[in-house]
Amino acid sequence: MSSLYVRYAHESSSIESMTFPAEIDAAVQEIHRECSSTTSAETALASLLLSKTVEHRYLIWWRYRILYKQSLTVWVKSTSDYGVLLKMLASPLEHVEAEILRKATVGLGTKEEWIYPVVMARSNAEIALLKIAFREKYGDDLVTVLSGELSGDLKKVILTAVRGEVANFDASVHTNAKARADADALYKAGEGKHGADKKTFIDTLVLSPAEHVRGISSAYEAKYKTSLVGVIEAEFSGDAKRALLFLVRSVLEPVSLLVELFETTLKGGSKNVYGLSACVVRYYRHLVHIRTTYMRSYNQELRTRIQGVVSGECYQLLLSVLDAAETEFSTSASGPVCGSASATVDDAVSGDAIGTSASVEKKAGISSSATVSTSSKESAVAGSKTATSTVSGEKSTTELAVAGTTAMSSLYVRYAHESSSIESMTFPAEIDAAVQEIHRECSSTTSAETALASLLLSKTVEHRYLIWWRYRILYKQSLTVWVKSTSDYGVLLKMLASPLEHVEAEILRKATVGLGTKEEWIYPVVMARSNAEIALLKIAFREKYGDDLVTVLSGELSGDLKKVILTAVRGEVANFDASVHTNAKARADADALYKAGEGKHGADKKTFIDTLVLSPAEHVRGISSAYEAKYKTSLVGVIEAEFSGDAKRALLFLVRSVLEPVSLLVELFETTLKGVARTYMA
Repeated sequence: MSSLYVRYAHESSSIESMTFPAEIDAAVQEIHRECSSTTSAETALASLLLSKTVEHRYLIWWRYRILYKQSLTVWVKSTSDYGVLLKMLASPLEHVEAEILRKATVGLGTKEEWIYPVVMARSNAEIALLKIAFREKYGDDLVTVLSGELSGDLKKVILTAVRGEVANFDASVHTNAKARADADALYKAGEGKHGADKKTFIDTLVLSPAEHVRGISSAYEAKYKTSLVGVIEAEFSGDAKRALLFLVRSVLEPVSLLVELFETTLKGGSKNVYGLSACVVRYYRHLVHIRTTYMRSYNQELRTRIQGVVSGECYQLLLSVLDAAETEFSTSASGPVCGSASATVDDAVSGDAIGTSASVEKKAGISSSATVSTSSKESAVAGSKTATSTVSGEKSTTELAVAGTTAMSSLYVRYAHESSSIESMTFPAEIDAAVQEIHRECSSTTSAETALASLLLSKTVEHRYLIWWRYRILYKQSLTVWVKSTSDYGVLLKMLASPLEHVEAEILRKATVGLGTKEEWIYPVVMARSNAEIALLKIAFREKYGDDLVTVLSGELSGDLKKVILTAVRGEVANFDASVHTNAKARADADALYKAGEGKHGADKKTFIDTLVLSPAEHVRGISSAYEAKYKTSLVGVIEAEFSGDAKRALLFLVRSVLEPVSLLVELFETTLKGVARTYMA
């Protein structure tokens, strides 16, 4: 929640001089052409924007302004709820939030309930960007405006927040001891005296990093048997209370907080469609978490609840936004995060994802796959997402496939792709602190493994990777030196304490040494992976074992499986290009597969393997649809008919990782668990 803006927003000072990717220029030109040549410019704009990722929409807005000297919103003429929502989608989020604050502070009466969700619990960088956007749009200083419109405790809370002076988290400063000391200070400022010292409360909570607020909360509840939420409710009132509760709950239970915010907004009915639109656009990156938790909390689909409040073209556009978010972020937990353990499991996992959600780099091509309808707004909005269903209350198979395939092809953390330069990087202070803590704790206890497990699991997966590297640099050895156990526990702990590319290299080593090759361990590692990750895996294998992975696999495998695996580890999957991987090419490749298999006696297996293994996931999905439409047989069925044994299983793993990745992984877990059960029952 502290980081809602896209990555490029933080580079906006230099964005006008940047070289924009070709697909952004193509998208901008397509928008200008479509909007200029149709009477349904709003329909075209909605359709085209929602076929892009949130990061790309930001670049499109900028590039359009640079090339055509005007904002994308020039095409939005409607002043209805639909037009308001479309304007939000066609604008940078910092501009949307600046407008929310403007609307909250002009006219009759200040709308305090619009202000604190925007400014509380935000990073210093985003507060700075928000101030710049407000001044650019309205010519006024945001702090001056808020100071003139607010009063009392709420004014103190909000003005502290918009100072943008939250301390950076430092593990050597924000220790458990400091958390306990700050908890004591809050007690003395509130419950421990007559009349609360509200400045201490406000400064401590608003200016502390989220990790430290979490520590204060734990320390306070442990010692005084009262939650921070309870203390705030006792010591503050009105909007000041609500603003501080928003801050603390955004740290302790962010998803539940957002779900309640949506429900409160929806209770406003048709009079609060602006607020609902703002929520959907502001928390776009987190709509997947919100939708899931909303269903669990209220036993109703969020889209069904929205339908009871909004109708017509605005309802259709809201549904399309929800669907676009599902497509882009339905595997949201895979991104880098910057936080530590939270109060509850659900909110801990989702809360970290909310901290710094990572965007899926590509959906299904940037420039050509959005088909613009020139009929009614409702039909165009309903069809605005590429290859997804916009009317179902559940994730469609294609939505899961797009997001799931992206996740499966890219399993390594972001820093793994920068490992060639990682030894010379400047590591964050919290990484150095964590490394020193691990070394100190493991050196000073007989339970080094327990200490290592506890410390590692308090960190994010991205931070564990950096910790491994930093430990190796500082102490000239791997973290796994502290793992002496050879039991299952020790094996698992070694995996947790190692980069994933090293874990996978070891899996392949174990699969190819000893009596008999374990083929079933090999294809889940190498099939359906990105070229970059195959390259990293080869490097890790050579570093760990001094052997060339391709040579080892070539010597251990045989038959069709060897052809499949060696094709996969070439790392030569074509990059998806919407101008190349068209529907026509998908139909042509489907015909080629038919002629190579069912259409002749004895399959041309090389055509099958090369076409499926070396095509990008988006194109495999297209081939599958074309094949089934024309020949009434699924790709899965064709593979099962034309291949056998491990070659069949490897190709099925590849195709199902594209068409039904979640179901595939569930079955993989179940198959593995059955093997564990048999081992322990024997």
